[in-house]
Amino acid sequence: TMLNRLFLYTLSLIATLSLFAQSDTLQLPFREDFSTYTGRPDSTKFLDTGGVYVGNGYGINPRSTNQATFDGLDFDGLPYEQISSGGNPNAINNGITDYLISKPIDLSNTTGDVILSFWWQKGGVEVDLSPELEEGDTLRLFFLNEDSTWVQVWPFGDSKTAIINTPSGSDYLSDSLIISDSSFLHGGFQFLFEADGSLSGN
Repeated sequence: TMLNRLFLYTLSLIATLSLFAQSDTLQLPFREDFSTYTGRPDSTKFLDTGGVYVGNGYGINPRSTNQATFDGLDFDGLPYEQISSGGNPNAINNGITDYLISKPIDLSNTTGDVILSFWWQKGGVEVDLSPELEEGDTLRLFFLNEDSTWVQVWPFGDSKTAIINTPSGSDYLSDSLIISDSSFLHGGFQFLFEADGSLSGN
């Protein structure tokens, strides 16, 4: 069976991409390991939004030179919600912080299995200096279906248990999802990684 692979290597993504001549829609294979640049995610592969930072200073024993970091800060390094002068630092709101959205990928004429693979690490560098992750802090993966609805596909079951039970700063773990639901096999497929945590910073 032929395997069409979309590799996401992190958050350390792993795929060679080519473009349709007159479109921003990407074709398989899609590959990204973040190793050739720092700063904002590559705008030829991802939407230029979401606050994710690409760099090499956060992962512990990373799987690639750089990683996509969901650190709870925007592109300018500021919290999404700042505590006002004299405000209560314990009154912290949680919500969606950083997110990473792929550009549309054409899955309409695939043959064989389509697989999205990625590595993830909970916490990161300088665990002793970083605040502990709270119970509500999590990372989720969504696929865009043919009705333009985002559907959560990860974590569930064992993968959700792993995210809850894995200590901060542990080695990278890998996951692979077979994209078999026909509602995802369309010409404008996208994936979205979304972090949920403190809006007042990492």
